[in-house]
Amino acid sequence: MDNGKKVACFRCLLRKERIDEIERYFLMYEENLKLLVKQVTELKGMQDHISEMITAFKKDFDRDILKCS
Repeated sequence: MDNGKKVACFRCLLRKERIDEIERYFLMYEENLKLLVKQVTELKGMQDHISEMITAFKKDFDRDILKCS
């Protein structure tokens, strides 16, 4: 194999390694995105629960105030 072919093969190998590296990063970012979506969904559920608790507290508070009037 002459030097030109060796250099071309080496460049192909480097490109393949770079593509593999990019694919690994893409998979990592994809997993991180899935985790982030899960966390946001959980936070939204917590926010909804807190809102329900505040609403219930306000109703109880208003009812207690009316009893005292």
